[in-house]
Amino acid sequence: NLSRAAQLINKSNQFHLTTTRYNANEIKAFQEQKDKFLRCFTLTDRFGNNGLISVVILEKQKDKSLSIDTWVMSCRVLSRGVEDFIMREIVTLGKDLGVKHIEGKYIPTKKNQLVEGLYGRLGFTLKKEDQAAVFWELPLSGEKPAYKSFIKKRKGPNDGS
Repeated sequence: NLSRAAQLINKSNQFHLTTTRYNANEIKAFQEQKDKFLRCFTLTDRFGNNGLISVVILEKQKDKSLSIDTWVMSCRVLSRGVEDFIMREIVTLGKDLGVKHIEGKYIPTKKNQLVEGLYGRLGFTLKKEDQAAVFWELPLSGEKPAYKSFIKKRKGPNDGS
């Protein structure tokens, strides 16, 4: 998945919240850092196997938050509930890590306007905004948004199956 993950991060523009770019070596190095978490998502539906369709890079911060460094997704799977499924997975990881909130950042470009309101739709609250970026926060205490998705998680080779 490493080369496809790098390709997706470097070529996707429409669903790319921060437009960060990482090469395969940088992505591989993230896997060795205890405070960074790389999640790759594949999707198979009634039309066939779509392969690797999304990459999320997360970083646990010292202030007990989980920061979404990069979230990119292939435009060919939009409007299928994948965003809700992935957010549910991010929340689960955050809870497992014992963080108090999840932070998201949106850096607007001419090409990524599609995801401008994503964090708001996913239940985040606006934390601050400046000329370069919009910062969002989702507390992990209290009631969580219901992420509706018909997508089912399948266990992979690292999940004991």
